[in-house]
Amino acid sequence: MDKTSKKIIKYLKETPDKILLYHEEPYNKLNIEENEFFRCIRYLEKNGMVEFITNQNGIHLGAALTHIAIHEKSIKWDSFKNWFLSSFLGGIITGVTSTLLVELLLYLGAKLLALI
Repeated sequence: MDKTSKKIIKYLKETPDKILLYHEEPYNKLNIEENEFFRCIRYLEKNGMVEFITNQNGIHLGAALTHIAIHEKSIKWDSFKNWFLSSFLGGIITGVTSTLLVELLLYLGAKLLALI
């Protein structure tokens, strides 16, 4: 996510209802060009960070943060924990277990050869 998108998300998080209405010209408050602002809003909507607020005719009146954007840090933390437990620790456990099994088989093989 670029600086402008982060700026919009931060601004939305600071608004009371986490809603941004276009008629209030938020791009002026954020010091962003109008075209750039709407490109960022479309980008954020495409990536699931905001959803459009529309009237009964389907006209976009504004944007609101989605659950993902509001709780982004906790979602990323949960994702990292899942990766860490499944990939990283799982790899270490698999490596240690397979090494111990190979060592055990070599030891047993040596004992069997000693008996012959």
